[in-house]
Amino acid sequence: MPLALVIEDDAVQRLAARLVLQGEGFHVEEADDGDQGLAKARAFRPDIVLCDLLMPGLDGWQLIAELRQDPQLWDVPVIVLTAMTERAQVRRAMNSGADDFLLKPVQAEELCEAVEALLARRDALRAHYTQMLRRRLGETLEQEKQQLALRYEQRLAEELGRGQDAQGVQVWRNAVVLSLGIGPDALLAALGSREGAQALCDGTSRLRDLLLLFGATRVLGADSGLVAVFADPLGPRVALRHAARAMKSVEPALERALDLATGVETGGVLVLPLPDPAEGQAGLQVAAGPAAAAAALLRQRARQLHWRVAASPGLRALNAGCLRAGRLELAGPGPAAVEVEAWLEPGGA
Repeated sequence: MPLALVIEDDAVQRLAARLVLQGEGFHVEEADDGDQGLAKARAFRPDIVLCDLLMPGLDGWQLIAELRQDPQLWDVPVIVLTAMTERAQVRRAMNSGADDFLLKPVQAEELCEAVEALLARRDALRAHYTQMLRRRLGETLEQEKQQLALRYEQRLAEELGRGQDAQGVQVWRNAVVLSLGIGPDALLAALGSREGAQALCDGTSRLRDLLLLFGATRVLGADSGLVAVFADPLGPRVALRHAARAMKSVEPALERALDLATGVETGGVLVLPLPDPAEGQAGLQVAAGPAAAAAALLRQRARQLHWRVAASPGLRALNAGCLRAGRLELAGPGPAAVEVEAWLEPGGA
């Protein structure tokens, strides 16, 4: 049963409001001054409050201000009951946080309509805030999960690098890493026919050759695509120029055929040899480390946002005319990302 609190020093007006509200299915608590009204509001946490403006103790304006500052009562709808018709007094009540006002003597129909409208609005606001909090909680959990994944990837790379095969590990501390993902349509086409599979192999091979031709240090197979590492002794700014030339060389037709989504990050990356126990020698090589993991997350972000390329916000500081940056996206699951609208022809190193 919903609870209404009527704070009114006039016993006749208080009785009239109580009878109307009880007829609408409310349990009604009463108070005849502002101090008692505030105490009952904190004790009972009503669904709606009706209060006079001029009354002993706390007046209506002070009472409303106290309710709005209380973390348990700030969203309780308040209807002011007043015999004052001066616009300034009514406006002062609304500025204090009142939601509506009714002139005395209160009419039953007006009171019922006002109460129904305010409770519906309160319920809608609470539903909105609940949905927003759930979404933000989900985004926070997703970000924490990705941060843990990055730390795990980095720790794994460090541990593997200390092992007996450490002599085969290649390390770049300031590389540019591209994670290039093949789209689901291209993968489905490859699964559907031998011709589709051959087209996917040819396209992927063509992409790998272009990346190597235009300066990639290493290109490795990865989850649904490729990872390209660009490293240069002169630093990541020059490596980014190599990456820009390589990406600019990819024909639009090839990019569409593979439905590429690309993530770009800079930082530490390792190429780790994974030994093949059957052969007793190194077999598959994988890219690991924080930059590789972050680039993969940015590739997923690009796919979610329907972008061609997503880069980390820090990449803009390295941009020496290599790319045209677009939107910055902070909301939603995944890392913050900057859209790369186009790769540009970089200047000389």
